[in-house]
Amino acid sequence: MQRAHKIRIYPNAEQAKILRQHVGGVRFVYNWGLAAWKQWVEDKKNGVRDDNPNWIKLYHKWMSERPEWAKSIPSNAMTYALKHLNTAYSNHFKLGKGWPKFKKKGVRDAFKTAS
Repeated sequence: MQRAHKIRIYPNAEQAKILRQHVGGVRFVYNWGLAAWKQWVEDKKNGVRDDNPNWIKLYHKWMSERPEWAKSIPSNAMTYALKHLNTAYSNHFKLGKGWPKFKKKGVRDAFKTAS
């Protein structure tokens, strides 16, 4: 049996700032990954690439290209963002769900990290 706990927190101003930075960074990684994935698919259609995209390849690309500010965000949170993107594409192709969409600020802001 799997259990999940939802915990309501009441952060002070400094903690709220850090949480906003984490959420924004994870959203940025997800959107960056989505754009890179779409470019990868276009390159494959045009014959520039012959391999299929996946979250591991994107993660390695992200780690080599990430901006300086992103180094303050935990890498496991970024890993989960790219895994969620991979799941969104899998759901699209296997289950017929819609295409993954870019995330917007303030709409269901959340991030996941290992404890």
